[in-house]
Amino acid sequence: FTLTFVSSAALFLIHGKTLFFSLSALPDGYVAVVERFRQSLDSGSNESFSIIELVENFVFPVHSLDAAFNNHYPMRLFLDIYYGVLSLIPERLTNMEFPETLSFENTANIIGSNEFAIPPGILAFGIYSMSWVGLIIISLSFGWIGRYLQTIFNNQLHTIYWMPFVYILTAVTWIDFITFGDPEAYLIANFWFFAAMGLLLSFVSKVYWKKNYKL
Repeated sequence: FTLTFVSSAALFLIHGKTLFFSLSALPDGYVAVVERFRQSLDSGSNESFSIIELVENFVFPVHSLDAAFNNHYPMRLFLDIYYGVLSLIPERLTNMEFPETLSFENTANIIGSNEFAIPPGILAFGIYSMSWVGLIIISLSFGWIGRYLQTIFNNQLHTIYWMPFVYILTAVTWIDFITFGDPEAYLIANFWFFAAMGLLLSFVSKVYWKKNYKL
């Protein structure tokens, strides 16, 4: 079943656009649909197929990886994490001038302008930070922290009734960083989650303290 599903999904990704285009001939009958589908395949048979081109139609981090590998820039040394945390503090309190965000630089490298922001994704974040070494560091760190969080939640899932809800929210938020790759954009977009978790943990710790250490 798995092999059949994967094969069907691959065929759909490759020929799905042609199939939907062929459905425009449906008012003329099924024979017309089949004929248009065949003609579309014949017209595209002379074009070379590239798996990279297929992937690029679905995920922008591929473009970011290409830009990170093929452009020259100073290594960011993971300082975006530091600036991302500081970005949550009002600028008047920090009185600091922050460098351009990673999304800003990534967009400029991809399209040559900064009319909008293109998040780099987690892999390009590692490349922008410390090249191949950064890619290895961010991959291992992301996997290790994710495993550590999963272990914590697994130990509490059956003892705290509301823990599954927190588990799901944490997993979704954690996975978001794969596509964001820009700590500042990621923290701002998920600020509601971190603020809510901070309040929840503060409340739970106070209740636990009062319950176990009554004066």
